[in-house]
Amino acid sequence: MSSNTDELIWEAIRQDHHRSFEILFVKYYPELRNLAYYYCGRYEDSEEIAADVLQKLWEKRKEINLQATLRGYLMASIRNAAINLLRQKIQVIEELTENISATGHDENERPEQRLLLKDIEKEILHALDTLPDRQKDIFRLQRLHNYSIPQIAALMSITEGTVQTQLYKAVKKLKSYFYQRSKTRQTLSL
Repeated sequence: MSSNTDELIWEAIRQDHHRSFEILFVKYYPELRNLAYYYCGRYEDSEEIAADVLQKLWEKRKEINLQATLRGYLMASIRNAAINLLRQKIQVIEELTENISATGHDENERPEQRLLLKDIEKEILHALDTLPDRQKDIFRLQRLHNYSIPQIAALMSITEGTVQTQLYKAVKKLKSYFYQRSKTRQTLSL
């Protein structure tokens, strides 16, 4: 179907023609679901995002004034919805992480283990703080929260190549940081 067909379908939808909306749904749902999956990486989430975007399109059909093509509008809506979902998940993860940190460690751990874990945790946080903010954020999302490179790129509105470059630089800096720290400790122990 061409963009002219989409324009006709959109005009019919705006005039409350439910059958035209069904045609649009059948036409675009698989593509929208796949795009949402690309951004969020979970099939269940991608189905929900695609359905929500199409439902909102129907609900707001009278208010929406398309500036571009219908397909372009739908794709942008999927991207935005997926990014919003990822942001919500990050916020939940950060809150859970804060709660776990606040409650402390397992009570069965020996005091030496707790001290060692605290020291390691401090060392890692200090190392991460040496990174520029963008590298630190990308590294945390990928290594600590298991986000994929496409998910990070979508979330931060940058290219996947930029994410990969920033990850490479972050890992290189962290390796250098820990190498220097180990050399310093070796020198001090002599």
